Amino acid sequence: MVNRVNSISFDSAFAERQMPRFLRVALLVFLVGCFGTAQGAGKKVSKPSAPKAAKAHEKHPVHHRNKTRGVVKHPADTSGKTRTGKASIYSHRLAGNKMANGARMDPNSNNAASKTLPLETRARVTNLSNGKSAVVVIKDRGPHIKGRIVDLSPATAKMIGAGKQGVVPVEITPLKAPQVGSQGKPAKAAAG
Repeated sequence: MVNRVNSISFDSAFAERQMPRFLRVALLVFLVGCFGTAQGAGKKVSKPSAPKAAKAHEKHPVHHRNKTRGVVKHPADTSGKTRTGKASIYSHRLAGNKMANGARMDPNSNNAASKTLPLETRARVTNLSNGKSAVVVIKDRGPHIKGRIVDLSPATAKMIGAGKQGVVPVEITPLKAPQVGSQGKPAKAAAG
């Protein structure tokens, strides 16, 4: 038993070795307390942001359909003016999908999509590369790619000679626009 008491007794060499470690732990605890806890460490402090500049589409009277997705609803173009731009072709993968007018997309019909022409507008689309043209009915909204003015069904694209090119320069001339109601939608005919 005497040996045990001697081994537990205070040893100065033991204290010299352990004090620096104890001080290091105490210093670390003190510094963490002063500069934040582990939960707050590494968090970025947000700076007050400067007011954002107005976007180009906010300068004009454009109505937003869905602000969370950033989709912009373009005003209906009822001027009847001929427009020139690029036409793209609907993908065959969209066959059967609902279009803006509620009908299903048929790749073998004369469907077309325009951002600005009213739905159910009949228009002549002319390929400026070869002069071929076809009459289309605007049944959907799009194209959603900058610089393009119309999306054509694959059958219509083949008729104007744009089947393999994908994107062609076109001229679109409205032929007959439906009467537009007060909400920008085609007015329904009165039942007679």
